[in-house]
Amino acid sequence: EFDETLSLLEEVQYDTVYSFVYSPRPGTAALELGQDPPAEIGFERLKRLQERQQSIQLDRNRRWVGRDLEVLVEATSKLDASKWSGRTPENRIVNFQGESRPGSLEWVKVIGSTSFSLKGELACGRA
Repeated sequence: EFDETLSLLEEVQYDTVYSFVYSPRPGTAALELGQDPPAEIGFERLKRLQERQQSIQLDRNRRWVGRDLEVLVEATSKLDASKWSGRTPENRIVNFQGESRPGSLEWVKVIGSTSFSLKGELACGRA
């Protein structure tokens, strides 16, 4: 079944996934399935899944480099208070340099990417 999960991950190429090691919960159908794999196997599978997803996310985020995106500014960046952080209409996180304020809509030119966010600067000539 884990191989099927990895195959689905490859086929769909999700923007992001929320993954965790299975834990039994009372009243669920999964509880009735029986013996679970040892915890070490669960954590190893989770690591493999998350590493592959991180690579997929990086590839997907790289596609945005060079484009201008509209960003709703939320706050200063958690990692760098000299930058702003916001989200695109597709819920992508964008950290960027330039003058702004929370609640404003800004056009941002994407100049880089990580697995988890896009890096940018205010786009010139966009209003």
